[in-house]
Amino acid sequence: MITKIIYDSILKQLAPKLIKNNIILEVAEVLIKKHIIDNIQFLVFLDRINEMQEWELDYVAKELHVDYYDYTMSLENKRKACQESLAIHNEKGTVSGIKRALNIFFKDSSLEEWYQYEGEPGYFRIRIDGKIPNNLSQIRERIESVKKKSQHLDKIIFLSNSNQKLHYGTYMMHGRKCSTRSTKLTLNFLNNK
Repeated sequence: MITKIIYDSILKQLAPKLIKNNIILEVAEVLIKKHIIDNIQFLVFLDRINEMQEWELDYVAKELHVDYYDYTMSLENKRKACQESLAIHNEKGTVSGIKRALNIFFKDSSLEEWYQYEGEPGYFRIRIDGKIPNNLSQIRERIESVKKKSQHLDKIIFLSNSNQKLHYGTYMMHGRKCSTRSTKLTLNFLNNK
């Protein structure tokens, strides 16, 4: 609305009669258009996080104080982190705050509190569907930045549905030399009657 008023030269109509035809008003109008109207999209940054370039997201993350933000994250994760930062700050120290922070980096993650798995009071554990990432210490740091100090991370459990060969071997020590070998093991869990 304001951009339309200024852009449609209504500024001259609103000016007092004394300066309506003054060159200063025309210069002011050009400057307002050049520096404010043409750049107004950059003033509202929360609405355009999905359109921002990576360097802009870095500045927004610093401005929003995203504790778990890392400059080496993927562009998609940076966007999610900036979008969720205000909600996470509001829920910091709660179970839902930890879940929100984890869901930025892992699609299927869940949190179990101590009474849900018969642990010690004040402890919780995290279940993540997927493969184990290389940066486990980084995950722990991100959780630490969101949780309460009285909450303690018991363990992180990674669940994987992968189809891999299972290698097994046995070794017995009775004065004889034994060797181990790898083999393909097929487990049948169906009830055959």
